Amino acid sequence: TAFNPNVEVVHVNEGDNTVTMRDKRSGRQWTMSFNDVQHGRFRMNIRGDNGANVQIGGDASRLPSWIPAYPGSKPEVAFSGSSDQGEAGTFTFTTSDSPQDVMRFYQDRISGLGLKTNLVANTPDGGTIAASEENGRSLNVTVASSGGQTGVTVIYGRK
Repeated sequence: TAFNPNVEVVHVNEGDNTVTMRDKRSGRQWTMSFNDVQHGRFRMNIRGDNGANVQIGGDASRLPSWIPAYPGSKPEVAFSGSSDQGEAGTFTFTTSDSPQDVMRFYQDRISGLGLKTNLVANTPDGGTIAASEENGRSLNVTVASSGGQTGVTVIYGRK
């Protein structure tokens, strides 16, 4: 709050390692968890007055059920948001599997979801897949190999 006089600390829960803050102008509150900081991660949840929810960081245990989970992966949420108008988000993970195996997995799952594949771009080190359905879900997957690991970024949305 020293950096922004319009923000005040509402509650500190040392047992849960959380801090709840409030914007004095709008009245909006958000809670930050510092449990993950010990492991090099940061997580913050913000809930709007209209019920919209935004999560930055954290695990991906609450991803929408229609998102294909790559076998053996432990996704980390970079961003997610939801409201009565839909949901969207981004998560990442790494695997020791080849980029081609990951691309093949998502191409197979996308067709099984009934999404239309709009783009498939393959490179020796990975590629990109973009798929969507009219006025509905979208899924974009980017795969890249680096240092013996395959990094994957998944961006999803649903209207």
